[in-house]
Amino acid sequence: MAVSFDKTVATWFVVAALLIITLAAYRRFFSPISDVPGPFGASVTRLWQVFHIFKGDNNLQAIALHEKHGQFVRIAPNEVSICHPDGPRLILQAPLRKAEWYRMFTIPDYRFESPMSTLDPKEKIERSKWLRPGYNLSNILKSEEYISKTIGHLLDWMDKYAESHEPMHLDKFFTYTAFDVAGEAIFSQPYGFITEGRDIRGSIRNNEILSPVAAVAGFYIWIYILIIANPIVSSTGMGMGHLFDTAQTAMRKRMQNPDARFDLAAHWFRTQERNPDRLSIREIETQATLSVGAAADTVSCALQSFVYHMIQNPKSWQRARDEVNEAQARRLYQDRVVSFKDGQNMRYLQACIKEAMRLFGPTGMGLPRVAPKGGLTIGDRHFPEGVILSVHSHVIHKSTECWGPDAREWNPDRWFADDIASKEKYWFVFGKGYNACPGQHLANVQISKIAATIVRDYDIVQVDPTNQWKWKAYFNLVPHSWPVYIKKRKGYPSVAMEQTAIHIPLSPLDHIAPPFYPPFSLYLPIKSGVSPTHAFCVLHEGLHRTFVQLPWLDGKVQQCSPDTLGWRPGQLEIVHNAVDIHGPRPYQLKFNEPKQPIRYGELQESAFPIEAFAYENLIWAPFVADISKGCEVFVAQANFIPGGCILTSAICHPASDGTGFAHILKYWADNCNAVQSQRVERTALPPVISDRRLLERIWAEEGTDVSLQETKLETWRILGIDPRHVLSLKQTDHRVQPERPSETSPTVARGVAKSAVFYISPANVTTLLDDCNKMPGTTPVSVNDAICALIWRCLLTARTAKLERKNGEQAYLGLAIDGRYNFSPSLPPAYLGNFALGNMSSLPLSDLVSPDITIASVSRTIRDSASDINTPGSLMTAYTLARQIPDFRLLLAQAPAGDNYTMWISSLLPLPIPSLCFGDSEFGNGGKPEAVRPLMGVQMQQLLGLDFCIILPKGAHGGVEFVASMSEDEMALLLEHRDFDKYVMFVS
Repeated sequence: MAVSFDKTVATWFVVAALLIITLAAYRRFFSPISDVPGPFGASVTRLWQVFHIFKGDNNLQAIALHEKHGQFVRIAPNEVSICHPDGPRLILQAPLRKAEWYRMFTIPDYRFESPMSTLDPKEKIERSKWLRPGYNLSNILKSEEYISKTIGHLLDWMDKYAESHEPMHLDKFFTYTAFDVAGEAIFSQPYGFITEGRDIRGSIRNNEILSPVAAVAGFYIWIYILIIANPIVSSTGMGMGHLFDTAQTAMRKRMQNPDARFDLAAHWFRTQERNPDRLSIREIETQATLSVGAAADTVSCALQSFVYHMIQNPKSWQRARDEVNEAQARRLYQDRVVSFKDGQNMRYLQACIKEAMRLFGPTGMGLPRVAPKGGLTIGDRHFPEGVILSVHSHVIHKSTECWGPDAREWNPDRWFADDIASKEKYWFVFGKGYNACPGQHLANVQISKIAATIVRDYDIVQVDPTNQWKWKAYFNLVPHSWPVYIKKRKGYPSVAMEQTAIHIPLSPLDHIAPPFYPPFSLYLPIKSGVSPTHAFCVLHEGLHRTFVQLPWLDGKVQQCSPDTLGWRPGQLEIVHNAVDIHGPRPYQLKFNEPKQPIRYGELQESAFPIEAFAYENLIWAPFVADISKGCEVFVAQANFIPGGCILTSAICHPASDGTGFAHILKYWADNCNAVQSQRVERTALPPVISDRRLLERIWAEEGTDVSLQETKLETWRILGIDPRHVLSLKQTDHRVQPERPSETSPTVARGVAKSAVFYISPANVTTLLDDCNKMPGTTPVSVNDAICALIWRCLLTARTAKLERKNGEQAYLGLAIDGRYNFSPSLPPAYLGNFALGNMSSLPLSDLVSPDITIASVSRTIRDSASDINTPGSLMTAYTLARQIPDFRLLLAQAPAGDNYTMWISSLLPLPIPSLCFGDSEFGNGGKPEAVRPLMGVQMQQLLGLDFCIILPKGAHGGVEFVASMSEDEMALLLEHRDFDKYVMFVS
């Protein structure tokens, strides 16, 4: 009997051995990826990878294998590691299913699903969309005050070690700080690690012990659930016990008082309350715990990598400190903890942070995806469906094919190279695509603030400079064992080398423009797979190149000193410094992700309505510029929504007019296109287009003096000035201001105005022009004349329909005339200063709104008026008048103002804004904006008491859009107007 049993067991052993050998042989020699090179052990069993994960050298092994075997390395029976330049894009940015390994992110046990543990891309995106808005940068920055307070505890410890001269283990204190900042930002409750300076209840140590187990457990998920990720084990407080318990406690407190502070948890609770079927409390608890752990490891590794590499490269440390010193000389960076905004403006410091994370990032393993149905081709290699393809950041970040021959060397200046925008796609410290780290804004805020503060305030040296740090490369990678000495700086340099500021007095015509920022929004679709961060990088670099070409755009508009040669009261100037191509990128361009859950496709379907976003959500600068304090010449904000970018920008009106602004946008777009095309050359622009003395030189050669007293009223009005009105101006607060409509004016009762967009089709444009030119005249009516006549007649009819009209009342129409083309042949059409003058047409109000008058008759009035003033003689006389006015405040005050019967139309019809191309690598529609929308209609009406309309640049197919602001009652009357209904269609 015993002999029979022994034979049975032996038989089964033989059978098992044969099965194993057969499986191994198949995997090694007959698998679809059997020809992919790699370690023999890795081709037959996952245990090869498991061994190196437990050993902690997974990242080094991956780098070495790719050095030996090339772009494709087999690291498991069904997994290939990719080091191909197209790898990050084709694998991470594509909607490929994640490998089963990610199921280990059910924390603390299998009941707690999270976006990270969700494998299907669509399901993951759906699960994430209810949580991700809480991570928006604007939301994180609401907690910056509390984040700074927590970082202050780290500085307290650094000060103590500086005083005691004892070695400090920065790895531990960075980790303590990162955990507590995450707790503070997520649910307003830090764990207390950094306050006490110790690992409370061994939670961090438990997490470190579990890290290799969790990294391997993803390959054997059923064992992981059986041993660790089950309710029995998690209820004992093992693993992340203290972290998870604190998170649950904080959650309960948050539910009891959800409005205490609008942190991430409060945001999630509000979302859960509104969408209980989409987001559960259990999912919130899981996400909070995952976010704390992931954020802490990422931030600790990044900060350690930054300090470690910086102290090994003291020239970089000094260069970053010089950047701080220069800013401090301008009285910046004065807070104990550097603000995120100030830290972001330290351009070289930010380059060092990115370079440190490139050389040694926080992710120790490859990011695996599953080849889709039909397989996936990378380079010249096709991988069949089901094969796991992984991309390792440590491999790609050190690839000479991606980063050049110095890929393994410390070189922060690489981030200033002309081709850096094309290499950003290889930098994925925070992942890429639909599974990118949602907490990267929280991480960046901490890293930037702490790194900037440390460089400013401390000197750091290793206890043993020959000692290299240690680490274990599990999924997360956190270094340790490199103690340092801390030295607190005793004081800061009181004097820094500053550039000599360049002062440019503005021309007389610049003073006509009111101190407004008239913003325009360009709607740019973003290509699939392009991240907002990368698109912003292109826009940022393109604007920086534009500032290098036109450095005065980087300056400020301010009052001239009375010591200025030829000074007159109210005189303005632009003051700026030279712009270095290697200097900081312009702070004037802000990154924004609006809170409204609106997708770009929704805006397309609704014809890009102006009222979709509040004014202040799209541009960071106020509409009225405070010139008394100095205001930026140029401001912009890139607003990213799913599928697109609303690029809003404005120029301080005294610095340039609409035509000049259109040229500036073209230079910006061309530079963005060059960035994507990896063109290094930067076209030098002719200095004459920025020369504010040019008009004066032309006048000296071609103009003659005129008498102010004998100048005709019509000439004064070209400048927007009524001399009879000038006599009644009041002097208030050192500014000359016009009278405003009284409180009894009918304007007050017109109701709330909203901006609307209207459209005239190409066919109707042609019909309208033909109808207007049926009336005889010496000069043909232009398209602009015809459209202005239509708007003036129809809108004023609607707006005065319910008002009591009096006999003899006049209706006035102000039109901006671009005088560049008729002033002098010596003035280039691309002149960037102001040369928009006013043409005032008038008709009796009763005639303008009469049913008997024709659009042709109104257009003839506009054409005859414009023909009288837009001549070289009239324009030269107007400039002569402007240059002789003894007080520029008279010009500055004369922004067009009026009553119910004054309308101002700004026509951008000839400007080629729709044809701008920002580059088609990042942006859809060939890189061209799909729509242009002005944002200032309502503001102009409210501030100046006049009706204001804007005719937008003609579309590619010949149609014309225009924008008008009106009340709902006026809109109803307008749409019923016979002439309006004949030619115009309401859009949005």
